[in-house]
Amino acid sequence: MLLELWVVLIKLLGHFVHLANHIKVSIRIVMWGFILLWQLIVLYVVFKLDESYTPSKVSIRAGDGFHNLKEIKTVELVKPTGWVYLSLSGADPR
Repeated sequence: MLLELWVVLIKLLGHFVHLANHIKVSIRIVMWGFILLWQLIVLYVVFKLDESYTPSKVSIRAGDGFHNLKEIKTVELVKPTGWVYLSLSGADPR
């Protein structure tokens, strides 16, 4: 159900862009015309199933354009498995 809500959110708010090279993989959501306050980002990862694409470090950046993104949170992951909750508000909003 969470994945379905995420897909609906992407369809409503913007588009999903996946960039890949040998160093990093980035996911970018672009939104126009309004402000959205994110409190929680949730990732589902299984290190054993795909070691090459499972992140070891997650960097969350925000801004009103690619030219002025500021890092707001960085999380190191060690062989993660299952749901990873990244709170952006300082408190866990679950």
